[in-house]
Amino acid sequence: LSACLMALSITANAESSNDNSVAKINGAPISQAELDEYTKVKLAGRSAQPPTAEQQAAILDEIITVESIAQEAIKLGIDKSDAVKVALANAKRRILAQKMIEQFRKDNPITEAMIKAKYDEEATKQTQEYKASHILVKETDKALAEEIIKKLDGGADFAELAKKHSVGPTGKTGGDLGWFGGQQMVKPFSDAVANMKNGEYSKSPVQTRFGWHVIKLFETRAKTPPEFKSMEQQLKMQLENEQIKNFIEKTKSAAKIEKK
Repeated sequence: LSACLMALSITANAESSNDNSVAKINGAPISQAELDEYTKVKLAGRSAQPPTAEQQAAILDEIITVESIAQEAIKLGIDKSDAVKVALANAKRRILAQKMIEQFRKDNPITEAMIKAKYDEEATKQTQEYKASHILVKETDKALAEEIIKKLDGGADFAELAKKHSVGPTGKTGGDLGWFGGQQMVKPFSDAVANMKNGEYSKSPVQTRFGWHVIKLFETRAKTPPEFKSMEQQLKMQLENEQIKNFIEKTKSAAKIEKK
C-alpha cells in the first residue's frame, strides 16, 4: 500500500520538468531522488548494506509497474474518488509526521556525553542481582494472595504453596526465578525485591500487569555492570526513543484538539 501511495504521489508530479529521470512511463519521469526514496521505504529495516544491482533493478521494475497502474487509474478518474482522496490525505499525514520525526532526530542528535550519563544511571541500577521465588495469582485474586501470605506467616512451605497456587510458568518448580537483575523484572516487582532482606517474603501482595505476586528473596549479590561499549548502541536507541516520545507528547499536548 505504501508503495502504491508513493507511486500515486509521483504521478501527481509527473508533469514537472525532470532531467534526472531513471525511467519514463508514457512520458512521465521517475527521478533518481524518487527512486531512492522508494528504495529506502521498500528496504527499511532489512539491511544496512546498500541495495544490490539485482535489488535496484527489481525495485525500479516495481515502481514502473505501480506507476503504470496508477496512470491507468487516473485515466478512469479513480483519483477523483472520495476513497482515494481520503487515502492520500492519510498518507500525507503519515509521511509528514515521519519526516518531522526524522528532522527532529537530525536537529537533536544524541551525544556521547548523553549516552555516558545514561550508562552511569543504568550501571548503578545493575550493581545487584537477586535470587528469589514468587507465587503469581490472577489480578482478580488479591484475596488469595493475602491468604497465601497468612499461610506463610503460619509456617507453610513457600515452594509447596507455589506449586499449588501459582499460575506463572515457574509454579511447577516452586516459583524459583533463579538469579536476575532488577532491570529484568517489571518495576513494581524489582522495587519490591530491592527493599527486601534475604530470607524475607513480601508482607503484602505486589501488583504488576501480570497479576499479584508473593515474593521470597533468598540471596543478594553484587554484579559487575557490562562495559560501556557493549551497551552504547542500546542506550543510544533508548535515548532516541525517549526523546521522540517526549517530542510527540509535547507536540500533541500543545495542539488544540476538538473531537466530535
